[in-house]
Amino acid sequence: MVVTALQQANNYVWAQTVLTDAGLPTTPGNVGFMVRWMTMENEPAAWFRRNNPLNINSQGLGADTFSSLDEGAQKTAAYLSTMSNYTPVFKALSNNDQAGASMAIIVGPWAESHYEVAPYSAAWDAKMGTHPEPGRTTNYVNTLPAPPTVTATGQTIAPGSANALAGAEASLLSTGDTRLCGTGDPGGIDIFGAHIGTKCQRKALIGALLVGAGGAIMVIGVFVLVGKSSSVRGAAGAVVGGIAGGPAGAATGAKVGAATAPAPAAPKTQRDRNAERVAALPPEVREDARRRRVESGLQPA
Repeated sequence: MVVTALQQANNYVWAQTVLTDAGLPTTPGNVGFMVRWMTMENEPAAWFRRNNPLNINSQGLGADTFSSLDEGAQKTAAYLSTMSNYTPVFKALSNNDQAGASMAIIVGPWAESHYEVAPYSAAWDAKMGTHPEPGRTTNYVNTLPAPPTVTATGQTIAPGSANALAGAEASLLSTGDTRLCGTGDPGGIDIFGAHIGTKCQRKALIGALLVGAGGAIMVIGVFVLVGKSSSVRGAAGAVVGGIAGGPAGAATGAKVGAATAPAPAAPKTQRDRNAERVAALPPEVREDARRRRVESGLQPA
């Protein structure tokens, strides 16, 4: 099995992703409709079976099996948006009309049993010797209770509720899947009363700024480690100044960096090295050597 961001998510996330991939509104009503519809095809605890939660049958050979939930979402979205038999379902969801979507599914050819809603299930009941469920109407899908939030490994993490979508969206955003940056992603940045961008774009911007700052710090660190001359110190100053104040800051930083760089040390002569060796001798040895130079006239007393 291919592990994708969706493979780490849950049924509400998958439902919203199908809507996003199909270009449909990711409203709470539409997402709630999708997860309820999914319970008619697979029990909530195993909604991810075959990575095909709505049991689409694109080959006419039974429910398809996909390599990942991500592929299943994309194929399901394409199925809903391109198959003429399901145009009424797609159109209803486009208008955020869950009652219309339920009717289109019950009346249409999605399920041969028509989910046991009379009179549409008559042929199925005659074939199977069953009976329609009393009290079911064309709005049946919307009358189902909201299912619990269940991960792709079958772990129930929250009971069914109207707020399940918020937690589901957060779990997918935490995996880095950016397909929720559309109509269902109300995040972003508010500046002076104006709303800019989406939640994913905000996360991407913050990430880019952090990466840029980290890169600048790394470059400055290299300059500090190897900077032995005024030219290198000046370059480091230019980087710091550029970050803080643009071109003008870069020019000022270069001058300050060069001015504060220590002057290079002059190379040592043989005289310097001899003096260092003498200074390292014990005091009594140095004194004896001085006395001998005085006695021989090489050094004044």
